[in-house]
Amino acid sequence: MIKIETKRLLLYPISSEEMQKVIDDEKDSEMKKARGHVIISRTQ
Repeated sequence: MIKIETKRLLLYPISSEEMQKVIDDEKDSEMKKARGHVIISRTQ
């Protein structure tokens, strides 16, 4: 798996199903909305 890591950030690929679980578990409504855009952009 490819990972990109900086002092403040760790990026790695996940499936749409994994992303949906992250969104479902999110408590902050603004973060939920922002992460929802990731799913939308993947399907376009």
